[in-house]
Amino acid sequence: MASKRGVSGNAAELLLQKWLESCGYLVHRAARAGFVRLSNGVCLSKSYDVFGCLDFLALPRVDAPDAGGVWAIQVTTQKGRSPRRKKILEHLAYWPSAWRISIVSQETIPNPANLAKRLYFWRVEDLDTDMGMWGKPTAIPFTLPKGPTRARTRKNATGAVPASGQSATGPLGVGEQA
Repeated sequence: MASKRGVSGNAAELLLQKWLESCGYLVHRAARAGFVRLSNGVCLSKSYDVFGCLDFLALPRVDAPDAGGVWAIQVTTQKGRSPRRKKILEHLAYWPSAWRISIVSQETIPNPANLAKRLYFWRVEDLDTDMGMWGKPTAIPFTLPKGPTRARTRKNATGAVPASGQSATGPLGVGEQA
């Protein structure tokens, strides 16, 4: 069972963007609209999703051996998966069948070899656009960069690099069932 200690919101999006770029993708991220101040004084970051339901559009390198089509991604938390699934399915008639549509969350589990450390992975659910159904989740491991950085001390918001053995051309079809 995954821990809820994974980063969320903007930090998770930054991690995923850096990881996708390290895998050779050209990434377009949903536009940031700035901050919204609530009545209780709390400020929240707001973004305008691509097509109203996606955080990223990622294009693989054309010369990559595993180059697929466009990868459209919504980043969410473990609890936010259900409403995001519904929101994406509302637009089902518009998704090209060649696109990979995914819901992704960053999650962690204790490292069995060293309980003081954690293992990081992306939990990915892909939409079968022909059937209009979500597939089984896939866990794609990744590692955070070594060495202390200012961004890393703030919710590990640096980039991520593929775990050893991970394809440098992208995680299409790689991983274990969660």
